[in-house]
Amino acid sequence: MAQSALVIADAPATVRALAWLLRREGYMVATADPGPRVLAQPLRWLTRVVRSACRGRTDAMQDIPGADGFHLSHQSNARLLRIGLSLILFLVGSAPLVMAQHLPLGTTQNAVGTLVVVRPDNIEDRLQGQGTLQLFAGDVLQTGDTQQALIEINDGIQVALNENTILKLLSRWEKAKGITRILRLQQGEIWVKIVTGPQPLEVETPVASAAVRATEFNIKVQDDGQTILTVIEGNVDFGTAFNTWAVSSATVSYAVRGKRCTKPEPTDVQPVIAWRRALTQ
Repeated sequence: MAQSALVIADAPATVRALAWLLRREGYMVATADPGPRVLAQPLRWLTRVVRSACRGRTDAMQDIPGADGFHLSHQSNARLLRIGLSLILFLVGSAPLVMAQHLPLGTTQNAVGTLVVVRPDNIEDRLQGQGTLQLFAGDVLQTGDTQQALIEINDGIQVALNENTILKLLSRWEKAKGITRILRLQQGEIWVKIVTGPQPLEVETPVASAAVRATEFNIKVQDDGQTILTVIEGNVDFGTAFNTWAVSSATVSYAVRGKRCTKPEPTDVQPVIAWRRALTQ
């Protein structure tokens, strides 16, 4: 059964914080804004109803500090969750009900050809030319032959996709580090530039990973899975399960499945990033 949670809270800030925390634990989170103050009392009533249903199942319900709400744990009953969702839809009426599993992450900027955005529910959105589509954690971005795209992550991270690229957008929250953006490059090539100062960012490929904070780099996954990292400016920690190198400006490193990353070597970076100029100028 899919891990699920139902959250009821009065404050939007509380909802957002709880959604991040629960999502990190693998929940699918449904959040409801009670809207007009007149709905506050019915929502508290719903809380009591579910708490009553959970009586004797201390592992299935925990209070949420600072909010009139609760969450259902991994071990909670699926039928109870469905009842809760039905009740909240009935009580809230026209007030917004959103799935907070997929939190706003960034926007599209432009596309050469067509950029396909596949949502977690498999609904597809498409962008041709300049335009803004909201992007969320869990979205998969795809380009085809001769197609490219430029997006911007909310924290001031520019990402360009070259042709025949598949990229998944993710986020991870840790108490010590806060939010880390994750770009999971399944195939193709991306250029990344952090333009607003140090921001925690990770790039995952089938054979390697790269951790950065303030830098500009290009990373490409070949058809055979080989990953090529070229750093234009700054430093990137690039590694496989066998070793990690600090790759600095104007150097390149290669990663192959089952082997160590190659030692960074000087390289001419301009030919490597020439493909993205039409998108960023």
